[in-house]
Amino acid sequence: MPPGLFSKMFDHGSPESQVESLKRTIKERDETIRGLQGDIGNLRYRLTQIPVVYQAWKPGPPIRPLSTSAIGLPCNWLVPCLREIPPELARTFEVQSFSIDSKEVYQVDLASHSCTCPDFAKRRAGLPQGHALRCCKHISWILKEAGLVEAQDELVRRLLDDRGDPERRFLDVDFPHGHVLLEIIPGKEWVNVFAPKRSSKGPGEVSMFGYDQAGKRWSYGTPPFKPTPIKEAINALFCGRSYA
Repeated sequence: MPPGLFSKMFDHGSPESQVESLKRTIKERDETIRGLQGDIGNLRYRLTQIPVVYQAWKPGPPIRPLSTSAIGLPCNWLVPCLREIPPELARTFEVQSFSIDSKEVYQVDLASHSCTCPDFAKRRAGLPQGHALRCCKHISWILKEAGLVEAQDELVRRLLDDRGDPERRFLDVDFPHGHVLLEIIPGKEWVNVFAPKRSSKGPGEVSMFGYDQAGKRWSYGTPPFKPTPIKEAINALFCGRSYA
């Protein structure tokens, strides 16, 4: 045996070097564990959140000239839909105007998802039956009084509460880390983003974030979980066009 070989086989260095080696091993192990926790969090989000969010939604029309092909990820335009109205409630109701100085009484027909108010006639009648944004405040009020709002998914409940612009469109983008829903108003460069919050354990619960496509910034400087690919997808969708 060559001289010194036996001693080299059992020479593990000084105590200080052994401690440093042990620290590196522990650090590598912790990084591996954090990576696995992130993967588990992503999988949990994909399996539990998205079916709940979109379970009643249907395919919808795109916004022209926005092109989803520029994103390079699976995308689907969606229509937020109400759950089916129970047969016993598919009839006409009378609802008095909510304006203090008006005694007008409107006819709300849940069978045809319609109302005789001016807002419905001017802004919402062109949307298909069952579309959540077809609901004026009188239809939404009847749905709430009948106990049908709680039966809707979370995002539809929000739409029934704020109603807002009926021209809004919704784009589901399937990112590697999970689905993200973009709410876009034609002619506007502000995008509402429904995505998981950031947390120390990976993706948190789904929340709404605002992104200014023109200014390339998140509202209040608060981004969602994994914001960079979402921002890049929005910028690619608009492709530098101005709709202001």
